[in-house]
Amino acid sequence: MKIDTIEHLGIFLRGFLMGMCDVIPGVSGGTIALITGIYGRLIHAIGSMHPRMILSFIRFDKEATLSDLKQIDFTFLVIVACGIGIAFFLMSKVITYFLQELPQITYAFFFGLIIASAVYLLRDVKEIEYKHIGLLFIGIILGLILVSFKPLEMGHSPVVLFVTGMAALCAMILPGISGAYITLLFGQYEHMLTSLHNFVFLDIIVFCVGGVVGLLLFTRVLKFLLAHYHASMFSFMVGLMLGTSSLLYIEVERAGGFTLFPLLAILLGVSIIAFIGFMEMKKKDKEIVYE
Repeated sequence: MKIDTIEHLGIFLRGFLMGMCDVIPGVSGGTIALITGIYGRLIHAIGSMHPRMILSFIRFDKEATLSDLKQIDFTFLVIVACGIGIAFFLMSKVITYFLQELPQITYAFFFGLIIASAVYLLRDVKEIEYKHIGLLFIGIILGLILVSFKPLEMGHSPVVLFVTGMAALCAMILPGISGAYITLLFGQYEHMLTSLHNFVFLDIIVFCVGGVVGLLLFTRVLKFLLAHYHASMFSFMVGLMLGTSSLLYIEVERAGGFTLFPLLAILLGVSIIAFIGFMEMKKKDKEIVYE
């Protein structure tokens, strides 16, 4: 029993760390899961989910439901989700304060995180081919087009929050891609932070339901694409991140421009991603030694 408690506490702390990072645009909870050694288990658990499991639960089919819960590693998922959720609520207050009081420095910090994350993702493109360069530029152009649509004018209707949740939670399980940044891109970042801070349950529930639907629908697709078109996927995602980072550039300029403190904030963001990359490489080196 003691061993289980220690194991569950470790899983909770990993989830809490993922949640802290997922609130910040540019730092991927998926990367944290990879570094802390639960990424494979997390993807397998999420990938084992199937819409039929909901039908078993609704029909009160106890045997089928218990089998489904075992298949998706239910206890593990609940503990991770609790860690992420608690971190969300705690960090939402901190980030909301900084966005209100220090928007210039905060957006500059996010800008540094995004640019460094994009460069960091390029490590997954082992052999650069012409198609990868093409996908990179397509991603950049698409990102610039998306930013030109002025996502902050989309409003905060349940439909918009639902779609944002679908995209954001799918991004959260990808190493290097930040779900919070997707939320920022859709113009819902500050709104959702405020909703978390003020416990606006309707917005939170709609967003989370959209995320669950997104995971159920797209996790298998994402796993297939990453397995068969890994380099192409990451080339496109890097381009998309670079293109959409212009949104953060605009916000910094709007708040006062790239003066000394915003430049230091960018350097801090880059340093954090560099440290995360160092820790991931260190972990991989240890795994090679133990093999």
